[in-house]
Amino acid sequence: MDIGSYCIHFLASLFGKPEKILADSLFLENGVDGAGSVIASYGDKQAEIIYSKITDSKLPTQIQGENGCMIIEQCPIIKKITIYYRNGETEELQFDKRDNTMIYETKDFIRLIKEHKVDHQFLRSSEIEMDITDEVRRQTGIVFPADKIREQ
Repeated sequence: MDIGSYCIHFLASLFGKPEKILADSLFLENGVDGAGSVIASYGDKQAEIIYSKITDSKLPTQIQGENGCMIIEQCPIIKKITIYYRNGETEELQFDKRDNTMIYETKDFIRLIKEHKVDHQFLRSSEIEMDITDEVRRQTGIVFPADKIREQ
């Protein structure tokens, strides 16, 4: 289920659940979705996601705002963020490269289990990601074999 999962994860983590979603997909001859786009509306902001299984983009993630824009390199494992302010100033943020990017997630997961914390931001974010993904699937007609089993 790769319906822009990295992009949707980043979107949900930053902005939460959108008020409205508009989605479209490009299907391959075998019926699998090959690429698509999602517009997520939040009332005061809008996000556009473009994803593909059949092409690779070299474009960075970009967040635009009234005071400038942020260029985020290598989402979801961010290496560098460059902020271009409207006044012409630039700020660069570098992030440490980790050999195994799952270490922090594993440590947090273990801590949450030990502390018996079920309701956590990670869980809420995952629920939002699934809500977005389900709506994209509904709008684009993406059906998995397991969906048919569940309907029986």
